[in-house]
Amino acid sequence: MDGAWRDKKGFYFLKNRQYGKLCTYGLIFAKMLAGILPLVEMLLTARFIDAVSGVFVSHEVGADIFLLVILWILVIGVTWLVNESVQFILCRLTQRVREGVRAELTRKTACLPYYLVENQRVQDQIGRLAKNPEKEIVDGLYIMLSIAVIGVRVLGIGGIVSTRVWWCGLCLFLLFLPLVYLAKKNGENMYQVGKEVSGHMRRYGYYDELLNSREDVLERNLFSFTGFLQGKWSREYDLASRLYMKSFLKYFFAARGYGLAAAMISVFMILALLLPLGSGEISVGIFVSAASQLLNVVSIMVQQLSELLKQLSGKREFRKDLVDFMGLPEEGEDILEAPDNAFAGFGELVFEHVSFCYPGTEKYVLRDVCFRLEAGKHYAFTGANAAGKSTVIKLMTGLYDSYEGRILVNGRELREYSPQEKKGLYAVVFQDFARYQISVREMVGIGGAAFGQSTLGKRPDAGKIRLALEQVGLSEFVDSLADGIDTTLGKFEQDNGEASGGQWQKLALARAFVSDAPICILDEPSASLDPVSESRLYQEYGKLSQGRTTVFISHRLGSVRLADLIFVFGEGRVLEQGTFEELMGYESKFREMYEVQRSWYEEAS
Repeated sequence: MDGAWRDKKGFYFLKNRQYGKLCTYGLIFAKMLAGILPLVEMLLTARFIDAVSGVFVSHEVGADIFLLVILWILVIGVTWLVNESVQFILCRLTQRVREGVRAELTRKTACLPYYLVENQRVQDQIGRLAKNPEKEIVDGLYIMLSIAVIGVRVLGIGGIVSTRVWWCGLCLFLLFLPLVYLAKKNGENMYQVGKEVSGHMRRYGYYDELLNSREDVLERNLFSFTGFLQGKWSREYDLASRLYMKSFLKYFFAARGYGLAAAMISVFMILALLLPLGSGEISVGIFVSAASQLLNVVSIMVQQLSELLKQLSGKREFRKDLVDFMGLPEEGEDILEAPDNAFAGFGELVFEHVSFCYPGTEKYVLRDVCFRLEAGKHYAFTGANAAGKSTVIKLMTGLYDSYEGRILVNGRELREYSPQEKKGLYAVVFQDFARYQISVREMVGIGGAAFGQSTLGKRPDAGKIRLALEQVGLSEFVDSLADGIDTTLGKFEQDNGEASGGQWQKLALARAFVSDAPICILDEPSASLDPVSESRLYQEYGKLSQGRTTVFISHRLGSVRLADLIFVFGEGRVLEQGTFEELMGYESKFREMYEVQRSWYEEAS
């Protein structure tokens, strides 16, 4: 992990990162200059007032008045230029940080161990960090500098005033202390509340998506459940709002009370300046400009500084979140590399007395599982829900390695293989497959073989794509699209092509066909198909996958008759195994389940 992420001193790490260094230094210089310029303007104003007052006494306009006017105009021009430069630098810095930080967050997320990917706390953390990280980081730096600018003004004005009335400057400094503490505690509290309500926000965001998405409008209208979803959205939104409002009101009344006290103190400070004015220790110009600046800086302290400090505390909590996330364990950079073709000579995969419980739990979901898969054969995993089938696939594919027992591939423990080697072993079509709203060519091509060894910067081979589409029966559909295999599917854009649920699943199957992996796993990939279509799909797939090892996972038992060997899972172990004929030849659990579904497949047979 980059050491800069662990650095607690560098508040936003920008000084150590090439994409923000120059802009950061430029922003620091500009903001500090913005803090000094009001002090210069104050002194010029005082001199100008005194010079004008002298005109009424001497009845002569000296050259110094014109010089002061020129300097005044110059200061105003420089102030404008500095403010505009700050906005330009902020825009440029945000762009640079966006390019760097989002890439690092994406890389970190991709390198997380799978048990963390499935962890809800980590998912909420990713949701908070990924929302707008560049704004959080740049705003944090800008807020720190803005506070520093206010500090420069307070010290400058306090120093000038203290030369005449020493305790006025001290009072101005002491105003900082309760304000800093109050705003800091409120900012930390607000961020903690944000962490508490992130779950509610995620849920009401999901309900909001259901209420407004094109994909769900048909069912919403048909079943008239909009009111039901609206109620669930309202409950989650109200819970989040109440937590935020409770924290806000607690700070609001404390801040308003402090603001009133600060305003009264500033009035007394101005009245105190009348004493040195009456004795001639300070001029009218100094009194007027100092009083004006005192009122201005106290107003800034009460209104802007309190809000800045509150926001800064929130940004510090964001930083803690960021540092904590970047400190999570990783699989290693090699997890991002393309699959290795090391398993071209795959022979067998063996589970030897494998038991497993998910990290953070003590309940075993697999107990003493034993089976053997041989090259070139077709296997079926079946059984009731929560029987352990999908967990076995997660262990086979290396998503979890904290199991007991041994998983051997060609006689070698699976944990000894690199991530690239394990990725090169399997092509998987999951039940909840992804619907990538990209072109058909890219969607199928990311299966691997059509890109070659790496998917980066390469155009998928049209011949392999068309062959895969033909194998899953989508050639006619794709040819009917406006741009053929270069048509983008989905509803992200108005002109995109449309595909049915079954067609999306066939596209997922096509991705498996273009892969060179020796083992293909189909995890309920045909859930959107009727049983007859599913059975026919498996028959076709069985013909097309000759020479490859295939594993079908299905609750629909009519399709598993194509398998060379069937494993029936239940209660986290293998209850039965055998061919279709063997399992149907006695009072087996498989036969019991099959008889319930027999009528589904009469048409297919």
